[in-house]
Amino acid sequence: ALHIGALLCLAACAATCIAGCAPGTDNPRETRSGRWQGDAAFGSFSFTVCEGGRRISDYALEYTIDGTTQAQALTGGVEVLIDKEGAFDLSTPEAGLTFRGQFSADGKSASGVWQVTTPDGNTLSEEWIITR
Repeated sequence: ALHIGALLCLAACAATCIAGCAPGTDNPRETRSGRWQGDAAFGSFSFTVCEGGRRISDYALEYTIDGTTQAQALTGGVEVLIDKEGAFDLSTPEAGLTFRGQFSADGKSASGVWQVTTPDGNTLSEEWIITR
């Protein structure tokens, strides 16, 4: 009887909560699909999450350090994976650039850290958060 009750509960949930009432459904990933944009004290950034919410297909980071504007971009078919917990890493260590993020459980916001090392060895760092 316990198994039948559990099956009935699952059937009721599936019938009434098509939008996804159980953790681990694809809904949060689908919610985070699309274009995201944000600003930090020293620059702006944008990235696009592929349909299905599992990869970042392009991004652009533009920042001004010591009066010089720099840009870092990813385009042209290279993609960055978003892990099962919603984390991603757009860092380019050879350029002195760290940009990491984490999507919220519901897929409606993301936060992370952006750090830039200047040619003279100084480091600027800022936490960021964006909501859609």
